[in-house]
Amino acid sequence: KRAASETDKNFIDRDYFASKEPSFMSATGLTGAARGVATHTFIQYADYEKAKDNVEAEIERLRDKGILSKLEAEAINKDAVGRFFSSELFARIEKSELVMREKKFTVEVPVSEVYDGLEEYSDEMIMIQGIADCAFLEDGKLVVVDYKTDRLNDEELFKEKYTSQVLIYKKALTMSTGYEVKDTLLYSFHLSKEIGIDS
Repeated sequence: KRAASETDKNFIDRDYFASKEPSFMSATGLTGAARGVATHTFIQYADYEKAKDNVEAEIERLRDKGILSKLEAEAINKDAVGRFFSSELFARIEKSELVMREKKFTVEVPVSEVYDGLEEYSDEMIMIQGIADCAFLEDGKLVVVDYKTDRLNDEELFKEKYTSQVLIYKKALTMSTGYEVKDTLLYSFHLSKEIGIDS
């Protein structure tokens, strides 16, 4: 069994690596990874209408409800999140009749689609589980969006790192929802832009 986010060939699970301080802390507060989790949590639970009008007030509302901690609320890049709510992508999401946030899935796929060099085991299946950040209906088909907070400056690096993960989301959501997927996208908060993934 694999998680969809671990299909990258170079993935190393560092969850249980030891360190002198909690892995979610750095000298100045949250680590980059923990700041990314804070942004994802905000995008998952935010009231989009309120966030579009006032990102800072919506962050405070989620902090008051205990969904975000004080450190997490302070770590969110409010300008970058604000640009998302002004983006063309968000305008498409707003128009959709069906928006799924944090859509969970568990599907079986041939092992050769996940691991290279195992074509002789094409009859063997592997269970893939994961959570797609966002999928929305547009013209009767799904658009799959994966939000990224990595501080990468090159679109090609995003594609190299995340294409296999997003294509698993595409396959899984087609299987689990019955809708055809028309677009697979990354949205970079660092670059404030969407990045298309070719299928």
